[in-house]
Amino acid sequence: MTEKIDVLVVGAGISGIGAGYHLQSKCPDANFIILEGRDKIGGTWDLFKYPGIRSDSDMYTLGFNFKPWKEQEAIADAPSILKYLNETVEEFNLKDKIRFGKYVKTTQPGLNYHIPFPIERVLTPKVTKVNRIDVGFRGTSDTGRSSGVGEVPEESLMLTGDENIVDINYSVFWVIKDAKKFLFNIQSPIETIKAASETAMREVIAKSRIQSILTEGRSKIEVEVQEITQQILDEYGSGIQITQVQTQKADPPSQVIDAFRDVQA
Repeated sequence: MTEKIDVLVVGAGISGIGAGYHLQSKCPDANFIILEGRDKIGGTWDLFKYPGIRSDSDMYTLGFNFKPWKEQEAIADAPSILKYLNETVEEFNLKDKIRFGKYVKTTQPGLNYHIPFPIERVLTPKVTKVNRIDVGFRGTSDTGRSSGVGEVPEESLMLTGDENIVDINYSVFWVIKDAKKFLFNIQSPIETIKAASETAMREVIAKSRIQSILTEGRSKIEVEVQEITQQILDEYGSGIQITQVQTQKADPPSQVIDAFRDVQA
């Protein structure tokens, strides 16, 4: 549902913060927000990063009557004015009334309110869905095991620790554990998971012997790849949880598989 707003204040600079204070104190029943397109308060003062940029009016006049300017210098620089504005927002509890051009909050299931687009937008990622990514092949479905349809050798061919080549296909299952991080910390979640898992798999395969990879060592490899992939994704702050890495196929390259089996026989 959408939230009813009585007053919309545009900009979280000196004027916008002052307007917010007076609305809060003189119209306590009014529902208002201060809309700031950037990710922090300060208006134009936040844009002045160069030394020497100072106010063109004295802050005893420019400042708020409900929070008088108490610094010694009347013609203040940008950092001092920003500090003054931030202190005002904190002191008079205006922070929750400001909507920045960024993430606002995560809500729980049930009845929730938001301001209509284009001021606010609601994103609803499927946090309970178990997702699947195939590496080394392209599967036919999103669930269950697959023999693989469409080999991708640039992903599947890897060098083992005993200098052999193995053709390995595997699937990565994952869920969203933190919606905020998932939506705002990474641009391409699927590509990120795929690249991280491939890095992890190549690392583990590079220290494993081919006989172990083809036989009893698969389970251990899957666990190690899952742990390394998760570590990489956590370092990115991805908000993703890897639930399982599942090997679909591990064989010598197709060009030499018959000869390999003859030797093993």
